[in-house]
This record gives sequence, structure tokens and C-alpha cells, in this order.
Amino acid sequence: MRNILYYIYLSLCLDWALVVNPFFRRITTKDKAELMVKKYLYFLLIILGLKKVILGKTYISLFGQELHASEFGLERFQTALIKQGEFLSMFDTKEVATVIDIGANIGNVSLAVSKLFPDAKIYAIEPVFDIYKILKKSTTKHLNIYTFPLAISNNSKSVTMLYNKKLPEGSLVMNNSVSFKGKKIHVKALTLDSFIKQNHIKQIDYLKIDVESFEKNVLQGAHESLGDVHYLCLEIQATDYTDYTFSELVGMLYGKNYNFQLLKFHEYPTNLKKTFTLADCLFENIKFKQKKT
Repeated sequence: MRNILYYIYLSLCLDWALVVNPFFRRITTKDKAELMVKKYLYFLLIILGLKKVILGKTYISLFGQELHASEFGLERFQTALIKQGEFLSMFDTKEVATVIDIGANIGNVSLAVSKLFPDAKIYAIEPVFDIYKILKKSTTKHLNIYTFPLAISNNSKSVTMLYNKKLPEGSLVMNNSVSFKGKKIHVKALTLDSFIKQNHIKQIDYLKIDVESFEKNVLQGAHESLGDVHYLCLEIQATDYTDYTFSELVGMLYGKNYNFQLLKFHEYPTNLKKTFTLADCLFENIKFKQKKT
């Protein structure tokens, strides 16, 4: 019961942000109403036991597309929409042309960015094939979203991951400190530098990295390309299965052609102990403008 009440509270906060934040005026009132009505309808059906969310099988029709349901229906998509909207509203450009979504999972962030910037070219990268199939299906009607079944790492070989169907959003690459339980899978990997060269990408307006403790490895393979990134959304963790410290990771955001400064962060609301464990951090590369002038 406590979890349900907490969900309702968070959901109402998301609704409020969607209504009052001027940035979301680019979403029609009709679409906002559809999202809210279907969100609460599916939530009610789920808690009454009339709907059951099954990985890869439970989809909800929204905005003329099929979105995969989370344990509470559409809450995770709306969370991504609000969070990304708040980040994107801080950009000093009216247009976002190129987006790379590393760790796209089922596509909530890519779909949210596409809803806010429908002309953006979005590269959605997800290594776990079971999850990738959901990403592919959810984005099939979006001709501006290109999907790739691979991992981004510090080398272009392969990585061993742990995948738990009960926790699909938490699949991660194995390391020496891992305490996560799951099935071992082997996935193809590329460095971000190699991926950008192969896809002839010249400039990245927005790079999002959410790779469940593998952030350090992704950045190690991005020395050449970080200079072409304007804004970076980086999930930073302080948990028992990370192999980096906060200061070590942030220190990797400074180089010859890039200098990323923190603009904003969203800490996850499930942390009741009030200690830092996990946050999405938005950075701006202040050398990006200098490079373009």
C-alpha cells in the first residue's frame, strides 16, 4: 500500500510538471491528456490484477505507437519525458539535431527526446538482445530513431554481461566488485570513437550514457569524440558494484578538446537514507562553443 501511495504522489508531481513547465507546450493538450488518462487507467488495471506486465509482451498504445509497459504502466515513460524535458530546456540552442542514447533499454529516453524534438536523428544503442527487440518494436514507427544491438566499451571486442529478466533495466557488465545476480551473456562491443566514425557522425548535440556502472569504460573509449559533444547526460552511481569513484569519473570529463561543467542533476527519489547513491547529471562542454567559433 505504501508503494502505491508513493507512486501516486510521484505520478501527480510528473503531471504537474507536464502542465506548468512552459517547455512542454510543444506537446499538445490532447497528447498530454492521453498520456495521463492511459497512465492511471493501466495503473488501476495492474493493481486490481486485471493486467499483468510481461517482459516483451505487454505494450500500451500511446501517441499512435506501442510502448512497452513498466510495472506501473506508463510511469517510466513519463518520468523520462519530464526528466529529459527539464534537461533539454537548459540547452542554449532551439534545435537538437543529433542524439546518441547509450544504454537505451526499452527506448523511453529515445522516445521522449523524439517527442520533444521530432526532427532529431537519434542513435539508440542497447546490448541485451531481449531488451533490444523491445526497443526495436517500440521505435519502429519513428523513422528518426536508429537502433543498434551492441555495447559501447573501451575496446571493440566483446563484453560479458549479467542479465536478469526480473530486473531488465539493471543489466550490467561484469566486474570484480559485482554483487548483481543474473545470467551471463556475451555481446558485441565498440568504442564510442569507432561507432561515431562508422556512422559518419560529425557533431553530437546530446549524448546520454546510462550503462549501470560501466560509465568509466564508455568514457575511456571516447577520447576522440567527446570534443564533438555539446551536452552530456551521465548516470553516476555510488553503489557496491561500481569500479570508479565520483571524482574519478568526473575527472574524465576534462581533456584537450573538451571541458564538461555540471549544469543540473536529478537524484533518484528512492533514496530514503539521504545519501548519494545514483543520479543523472547534465554537463555542458564549454569548449564546444569555442571550437565552433
